Amino acid sequence: QKQWKLLASGLPRGIYVVAFASRTDLLRALVIGPPGTPYQDAVFVFDLQLPPEFPTQPPAVHYLSYGERINPNLYENGKVCLSLLGTWTGRQSCELWNPQSSTVLQVLALVLCEQPYYNEAGYERQLGTSDGAHHARRYNEGALLLSLKSMTTTLRNSAPPFDALVALHFAAASSRILARCASLLRLKGPLERAALGGGGKAAAVAPAPASDEAAAPDTSGAAASGPEGGDAVAAAGLKGVLNAKPTLGFLHSLDRMVPPLRAAFEGAQRAGSSSA
Repeated sequence: QKQWKLLASGLPRGIYVVAFASRTDLLRALVIGPPGTPYQDAVFVFDLQLPPEFPTQPPAVHYLSYGERINPNLYENGKVCLSLLGTWTGRQSCELWNPQSSTVLQVLALVLCEQPYYNEAGYERQLGTSDGAHHARRYNEGALLLSLKSMTTTLRNSAPPFDALVALHFAAASSRILARCASLLRLKGPLERAALGGGGKAAAVAPAPASDEAAAPDTSGAAASGPEGGDAVAAAGLKGVLNAKPTLGFLHSLDRMVPPLRAAFEGAQRAGSSSA
């Protein structure tokens, strides 16, 4: 009951939780990827079970992954790997579950951060370095592509009781999602011409990354050059999330991803109109 009251009064924007009156130990949460992260506007659904020993022990959490690994802490099998949950070895005591201060809300807000690169094992030692910042933003290219891919997966699958909420979210967000993509893709043509004009062949086009490929920085593809790179990234609302000079491989992958994403949005809108 204490957790219910906390969630009812303290949920930040973009997090929704349902509780089950007949099973007070069960919760289902929907988290919308926050702005300023590569997960912006993607939808994440988690099932939580509060153990009999709660709050002495942390909740058990399962992520509805649909077979995709979109984040270092979210596995294809649904495992949520966090020191707060006891599923990862924490480096400091503040990262571990504390019965007096830790809450379900902390768990829901912890994963979808601006730079998930540092959540990878061993990469945290680069935190605060210029190389680390560059690699973290390069890593976000793969995370952003996987987030866009996950949107089409989410629209194809049901996650009751959030189905109506998901439909409403994408009906409102689809325009800004596609606008962000379009802003980035304005770099593609000029950068291809710049790469060809540099005296060499065009850079090899990197394929859209599979889930495992997002676990490491993508160093393939030519880097975007010219002052327009940072402007386009900023216009997309991704300054600090992506490098000011994204790779051509990323832009080619993004270009291939937009048509099926647009089709998924249009299909969901048609389905919503016909059922209204």
